[in-house]
Amino acid sequence: MKKTDKIFFYLLLLIPFISSILSTIHIIDLVSLGNKFAMAISIAITFEISSVISFALTGETILKNVNKGVLYFIFSMLFILQAIGNIYSGFSYMTDQLVINSKYLDTFMEMSFNYFNLSETKLLLSSLIGLPLPIISLFMLKFAIDKASVVAFTNTIVPLESIPDDNIEIPEIENVETPQIDIDGEKKN
Repeated sequence: MKKTDKIFFYLLLLIPFISSILSTIHIIDLVSLGNKFAMAISIAITFEISSVISFALTGETILKNVNKGVLYFIFSMLFILQAIGNIYSGFSYMTDQLVINSKYLDTFMEMSFNYFNLSETKLLLSSLIGLPLPIISLFMLKFAIDKASVVAFTNTIVPLESIPDDNIEIPEIENVETPQIDIDGEKKN
């Protein structure tokens, strides 16, 4: 792989890596609603690692006996949890900011012509902020996996010129009778 290809490959991996860290922090907020903080950290890290692994394994051919549908289901479920965690974290942050400054979202509400009430505005804004990163991260991870698969495949190709044909032995076949069969499928003598 050329140096520029390696830089490009690592940049493709950088976005999902940063996104996973941020989403882990966001999922901690969500999971801590029903768990102790230490447990929430463990669960969030497990979600993120599982998400990346399940997505990476869907493209691998080493797991031929594994049902790809199960992997896609697991990945989809974890991706949805990641998105919900990101949205919840943004929603929670806006709620906290509104306690400090009651006019915190007034500009955005004016921009939307006061079409939405406060809760709808927080949900819309937190979705606009929380959803793009995991989606972009997903595509960058897919590009990186495809790039790695192409590199792995091209590195295993052996040129025909490098295979010596001196050692190939073809056994000679002698005195082999071929049975004669007529049109009806009967053996001729």
